[in-house]
Amino acid sequence: METRKTVFNKLFKSESEKKTELSKHKIELGLIDDFKKVSKKAINSGANAGGDIEDWISKLPKLISSLKKSLNDQEKVIEIGNKMQKIYKELGGDLPPNIKKDLEGAEQWKKEIKSIIKKAQSFKF
Repeated sequence: METRKTVFNKLFKSESEKKTELSKHKIELGLIDDFKKVSKKAINSGANAGGDIEDWISKLPKLISSLKKSLNDQEKVIEIGNKMQKIYKELGGDLPPNIKKDLEGAEQWKKEIKSIIKKAQSFKF
């Protein structure tokens, strides 16, 4: 008797029970779709990052070379600026504010470039 009742209940479920079961399946299917979408995006972004890294690595030597040229240019600016400063002092004056500002900027940029070159050269491939 108990078996018949169980079979009858399974065959004739109420509408609310059917809706709950369908909702559960919709949620599960939605999660599967979301998972597939996010997974594909993760794979593509990883592949893009890999290509970007390879591109970056191939350009690193040229970047270091360009930075060394810029460092050399900054050193020339500083050298000439220091000579100008010495001459102005001998004449009893100060460097014009715009020249002084540019000289200080060149000195700061020189420090920055040295730091960048050091970091760039520290990469081991």
